[in-house]
Amino acid sequence: MRMSRIKNKEICRCPEVCQLVIFLQEREEAYSKEIMEMGVSYVTVYRMAKSSVKYGLVASKFVGSEIGGPRRYYFLTEKGKRQAEIIKECNDHLLSK
Repeated sequence: MRMSRIKNKEICRCPEVCQLVIFLQEREEAYSKEIMEMGVSYVTVYRMAKSSVKYGLVASKFVGSEIGGPRRYYFLTEKGKRQAEIIKECNDHLLSK
């Protein structure tokens, strides 16, 4: 994952990972089908989640379902929450210009 330093803060430069982090910031947790509602394919969701988990921004857990098997839910880790705040700060800074 590409990372940059902005004002002594490390920020993700991978658009797909940033997209997932922002999506999860708006929710407590989400499962794959909910993430697909962003307009991305299942393969993209898997790739986004795999990268985000690898870098410690997102974690997952299995939750039982009344219909079908258990679902994997994704949620932000503390590192992911910090990253979401940094992304928000950067976006606010860019939009204020």
